[in-house]
Amino acid sequence: MQCFIPLYSIIFINMMHLKPLLLAIIILLSTNIILAQDVIGGEISYSHVSSTTYNITSIIYSKTSMGINHTGTPTVLWNDITKWENTYFHTFSGPSPNSYNISYLDSFRIANITNIPNSFSEKIELQSELIINPFQGVNNSPTFQFNPSNISVSGGNIIYNPNVIETDGDSLFFDIIPASVTNYNFPIGATINSNSGIYTMPFSQGKHTIAIKVEEWRNGFFIGFVIQEMTIDTDFITSLHEATLFNKQMIIFPNPTSGNFTITQLEEFAGGGILEITNLMGQVVFSQTINASILTIHLASQPKGIYLVKINSDKENVIQKVVLE
Repeated sequence: MQCFIPLYSIIFINMMHLKPLLLAIIILLSTNIILAQDVIGGEISYSHVSSTTYNITSIIYSKTSMGINHTGTPTVLWNDITKWENTYFHTFSGPSPNSYNISYLDSFRIANITNIPNSFSEKIELQSELIINPFQGVNNSPTFQFNPSNISVSGGNIIYNPNVIETDGDSLFFDIIPASVTNYNFPIGATINSNSGIYTMPFSQGKHTIAIKVEEWRNGFFIGFVIQEMTIDTDFITSLHEATLFNKQMIIFPNPTSGNFTITQLEEFAGGGILEITNLMGQVVFSQTINASILTIHLASQPKGIYLVKINSDKENVIQKVVLE
């Protein structure tokens, strides 16, 4: 049986003064959320448009096999997962600098999550924080390139690399935090690398919900965060072999570069993977079939800026950033 979760609305509320900053909150919530119990995670991010106008993107991940529709554009992923994406434009008002908390409330989570008691009765509330400070410049949030469909197992551990892209050149700090529920238990043995964001936990059968928080820092000042919540379902992990990809990511050097650089450790993808390089507008500036473990790339004719190096294969998808200067 299919059911539909109606369009979400935006509510803007001025809350209180937080030291010199004005704290405000945007809540994106359903006007009539029904009892869907298929949600396994999500995230909310933002990008600068002009002045104090921002593009806010909310993503919900659901179980495809449950056949429940959510608001937004659906994309069917691996491992019985569908991504639902919504985009909103909002102009922030008030004195500057301002701190804004952005929240997105959706329906209920799937049942039988091992570390969330009565998970079927717990809604998901996604959060991020945006600080608009003209003295620090334009602020775009980090974005997660990977999601619950990109889980692997290596050496008896569940491994997840969120592969976060940060286009402003800010410093990132990764942490694991409680999910947005009444009662939460951290998975036993869970750890995260605070610099790379790679999450590791001992393999354990069942459904496990995690929340990864990514803080942005610029010139020593905190300027915002994003959070990705996701449920790892070991019944749908498709790669139970030794996933050397997560231990041996492709290496790009020199980076930053004047235009010519080398990519190594591509043997995982030789003979079937496609290497693609795009600018931040999504335009493809280079594409090649991977036929060796080392490739030399020439982009000197391209404008200076940030580019995304992507590998697409039937094994994994990988994204890294390269800077032309």
